[in-house]
Amino acid sequence: MEHISIKELPFEVTPSFIMDFNDYQVKEVDGVLKVAYLADDEDPFHPNVADEKTIFTAHRYADELEHEAMQEALGLNRDWEPDLDQLMDGADREKAFRKEWVAQAAISPEFAVWAGNTGRKEDGDERYLRNRASAFWREQSHQGHVKDKQLWDFEFTADVALKAWQQLVSQGLIGELDAISLDCYDHGGQSWSITGNGMQCQWDTSRRAGVWVPLQHHKELIQERMATYAFGYIERVGQVWTSYLDNGTKQQCKSWHEAFVSVQLFASSQRKPTAKQLANGRARAREELCENDLEQYNAWLSGDCYGLVLAEFSNIGTEDEPEWELIASDECWGYIGSDDAVSELQHQFH
Repeated sequence: MEHISIKELPFEVTPSFIMDFNDYQVKEVDGVLKVAYLADDEDPFHPNVADEKTIFTAHRYADELEHEAMQEALGLNRDWEPDLDQLMDGADREKAFRKEWVAQAAISPEFAVWAGNTGRKEDGDERYLRNRASAFWREQSHQGHVKDKQLWDFEFTADVALKAWQQLVSQGLIGELDAISLDCYDHGGQSWSITGNGMQCQWDTSRRAGVWVPLQHHKELIQERMATYAFGYIERVGQVWTSYLDNGTKQQCKSWHEAFVSVQLFASSQRKPTAKQLANGRARAREELCENDLEQYNAWLSGDCYGLVLAEFSNIGTEDEPEWELIASDECWGYIGSDDAVSELQHQFH
């Protein structure tokens, strides 16, 4: 097959420019020449749509529903401010807000003045004020006010509410616990990254312009992997996966599974992870899944999408002077990202 000039073959589907940097896969079977190569996918499937959507943005091109999904994931209201109304929506949320509010009221000069003006004691101690605060909360919950005083009339309530909201967000009781904020670098094309990790430019990078929200299967994977990732993590460069263990060692692997097993074996030799280690492991697990989605999304945005083509030719000339005629061309589209596409190409005839 040394006399075959691949680029002169009469392909029905034009090879992608990346074939200038990769080898065509060629095989001759019973006089039929089979050639596998990559072609540009001009109409690739969007990787971030419908029920599989994980990336929501506040970009000017995004619609209102996308904004609402992003706000819900972050626990924000329609004005992009902390949604403090959610503090009174649900027993666990209200209990947390009540606990913070009563504790602050018991040491607040503002509440002490109100309690002195409306109660039997003008100068009550902290225990007395705590009891008055608890009673105030119960009564205003039913009546909306106590002696014409509403909960939000106290100036300290706003600060307490924000603190309670922040705690509930960190616990996943408001918003999505594993949501991740995203930056957008927009200069002749968009590139999305986890906030603080990608290209940072004063003029072209919008910080926290989007959010990654895990689907149910992502949440299950996070739960499965967090105890392992409490002791290490994995990074991928091209077709090489490297496991980094928290004892300072690392190992290059040929697959993600191999790298994960190396971290898993190390984790199994350690003591039960602490709450801090588990939180770190959870963050690593969700960021890995987010990075996977961002890799596909950015590849799609940049047009880095391909189809795998298998063309078959018959020699209608002679052995010394072959003339190849196309007899079949089958395509399989939907490869997003050149690394995976090239890897699939290289395994065609093996």
